Amino acid sequence: MQIKINRKEFSKAISKAKIASDRKSHLPILSSALLVAEGKGLKVSTTDLEVLFNGIYPAQIISPGTVTVPINVISNFIRESKSREISLAKKESNWANISDGISSLDFAYLPVDDFPIIPEVKEEQFSINLSDFREMINIISVGQRLSDNYLSEVVCFQVIKKGKQTFFRAVSTDGHYLVLIDKKMKIGINIDRILVPRKSLEKLSRILLGGNNQKAHDIGLLGKVENNILLSADQTYFIARKQKESILIRLSEVSFPNYEESIEESIKGSGNHMTINRKDLLEVMRKMTTMRSEYYSGASVNIESGSMKIASVNPDIGEITQEIKIEYGKEPIQLSFNPKYFVDLLHIMKSDKISLDIKGKELPCVITGEQDKGFLGVIMPMRI
Repeated sequence: MQIKINRKEFSKAISKAKIASDRKSHLPILSSALLVAEGKGLKVSTTDLEVLFNGIYPAQIISPGTVTVPINVISNFIRESKSREISLAKKESNWANISDGISSLDFAYLPVDDFPIIPEVKEEQFSINLSDFREMINIISVGQRLSDNYLSEVVCFQVIKKGKQTFFRAVSTDGHYLVLIDKKMKIGINIDRILVPRKSLEKLSRILLGGNNQKAHDIGLLGKVENNILLSADQTYFIARKQKESILIRLSEVSFPNYEESIEESIKGSGNHMTINRKDLLEVMRKMTTMRSEYYSGASVNIESGSMKIASVNPDIGEITQEIKIEYGKEPIQLSFNPKYFVDLLHIMKSDKISLDIKGKELPCVITGEQDKGFLGVIMPMRI
């Protein structure tokens, strides 16, 4: 095997491979990348056994072949090089060489057979707008900040239908809060509740959604579908493809609650509906979080006609209170909430004015906004 490749292109490939690898594993092969030189491209693969990254990059293939390379060694060499082109050649006795025309490095590599088997996945695909998918991941990431409950370690994805339109849905919950976001799909296929580990989604986001401005061309995996990403799933993997790069994520097998019933219960029937300035409520709830401690985390909320009075008391610190105007004209309500839930949910919303719908002291508070299409936030009150 012998190739020549643009240094910047190779650096991009190795940087993404580094994210998907497992450099702390007791299995040395998981800190290596598998390189396959064939045709007019170099295929780069890495895995931590939960996430698999594949990317195909243009290269001059002098002689085809396969080799594994230690990611840190290659990454450090490329980072220090100033040359335009990098050469890589496989030698005898599990040795290989990397050179930039000025410096040359011989390094040992692990046997190709040690690299985990790359699964062959056959599944239907659908496309979704790239910015929509990025927004979904950003919104749903709020769950990890809200709770360390095991449920918050996974995100539930599924395809749903609303009338004649089909949507891709992401849901995160821990039983005390729920974040839901729906985005329109280009092609309708059936995906029935798959659970994707949040840490794996973080890797997907860094690799495929990291702000690559290159336009999609007719290069195979994504074809000419510009500014979109291909998604699919089978019984074992969730797959995302962008141009000639792809991520396979092994699905989680934890039990996820029947959130649909909770949502239906939260939004049906008449409740105490109010409209409030999002920034005003966000500012107040941020102040309330300054009083939080291990034993004191709630804020009392007293709602009357035209006003909301919020207070938080911590005997070790003191008391903070503030009143803000709201659009509300029904009976007074008194509840208690964890202000951190409001801060994180309101922070990711766009609407200037938001709607709160409170059914009762022990029923969820539903948060929506006109500018936040497809978004639904649900927060359970605390016991006073």
